Amino acid sequence: MSEKVMAEFLDAVPHVQSVSVADAGHMVAGDSNHAFTRAVIEFLKSERANE
Repeated sequence: MSEKVMAEFLDAVPHVQSVSVADAGHMVAGDSNHAFTRAVIEFLKSERANE
């Protein structure tokens, strides 16, 4: 996804979060499983902190 498209999406959906995963290809969870898992865990921790 291009940076421009991502910026437009983030503007259109303000509650969404974006995380860049370096060296991941088309399927982040398969190409960079540890980085994907870390990003998901950090997201869940931040959501729980906001409860």
